[in-house]
Amino acid sequence: MPRSIDPETDRRAELAAYLAGELKLSHKEVAGRMSISASNVSRLLSRAARLGCYVERVVRDFVPQGVTPHRLEQLRTPSEAQRLVEALASIRTDTGVGVRSVRVFPGGARHTGGGAFDEQHLVEFGRWAAPHVAGLIGHCDVVAVTWGTTISRIIDGIELQATPHVERARTIVVPVCAEVEDFAGKPQSSSVLASRLQEVMSGGGGERPMLTRIPAFIPRRFLDTERERGVREMIGASPSYCRIFGGAGRKGRRSADGGGLVARASMLLTSVGSAEHPVGLNYNELLDAGDITPKKLKQLVVGDIGGILIHRLGKGTTADEVLQLNRMWTGLQFDALKSLAVTAQMAAPPPFKPGVVVACCGRNRAEILEAVVRRGLVNELILDDDAAIALHERLTGA
Repeated sequence: MPRSIDPETDRRAELAAYLAGELKLSHKEVAGRMSISASNVSRLLSRAARLGCYVERVVRDFVPQGVTPHRLEQLRTPSEAQRLVEALASIRTDTGVGVRSVRVFPGGARHTGGGAFDEQHLVEFGRWAAPHVAGLIGHCDVVAVTWGTTISRIIDGIELQATPHVERARTIVVPVCAEVEDFAGKPQSSSVLASRLQEVMSGGGGERPMLTRIPAFIPRRFLDTERERGVREMIGASPSYCRIFGGAGRKGRRSADGGGLVARASMLLTSVGSAEHPVGLNYNELLDAGDITPKKLKQLVVGDIGGILIHRLGKGTTADEVLQLNRMWTGLQFDALKSLAVTAQMAAPPPFKPGVVVACCGRNRAEILEAVVRRGLVNELILDDDAAIALHERLTGA
């Protein structure tokens, strides 16, 4: 896989793959269409293959829904991605982490009426994003995965690739979100997604630590009591939890990894949740465990990233209230996420570290996207058209 991500070159590689793969143009004809030399066509097609745009299967594997005129216009002209890169370049964060790569794909969570989303658009987005995500995973020994429908659709897309283009055959994929009552064992749960990704990226080999019997929330009424300590001791005794997050384990012996597999991860694949409905399908359990109303929660947070609630800055809110809610969360903690983003930012290739990779769709994610970007928690963005346009508007005041 290429060591650096250049959005403009990648767009041109995608277009060359489309022209050669679907339109069956010769290298000379592609060169004429793109106003470049034939030797440059060869280089672009080689890059397209490394990105997962296999020329001989471009329609079936890379563009299963067909290339729309709108998408071709994106490929030929500066896209939402390039405009976002320019807007993001001016942001300075306390952590020193800046978004170094933005990928914008069609599809996503478009409304069909009545508050519902067009599932086919999300499927399309997942298939477009899959080759890029598979390529990022190829750089990693350990990859952490959260949960949700968007991540599930990207993994669907990776599974559809005949031969995922990866450099490591033994990548360990670990879940970092435990289960909630309404979410346990569902296709979008962190443990199920990690297992699926492990299967496709490593051919079924390697260990598969799971969090299927770990509660995602410790009820707020238990905090600062003997019951909280008892619950945390029980969770910490789980071999899988200890393997993922570190700790003493059931027999009192600390994990050989110290901080667990999470401390070794060089990539986190996650999405974000809006203020209207943070933590996705786990929203109702969050309200119950936190003994909080939807209105009050929306006043406190702008959303979540991988289950971690992000405090809303402004009058009438305090970070302490959100810290209390985050203390209930047994999954990936804020400090670990921040450390992963900072480590990836400081890493000088080789080896390349993708860091925190956020994939999401829809205009309603713009507020939480801006919040996590400004807090220096994101290294890579993978967005649909709507999310990219809305985020650009927020950043530029358009």
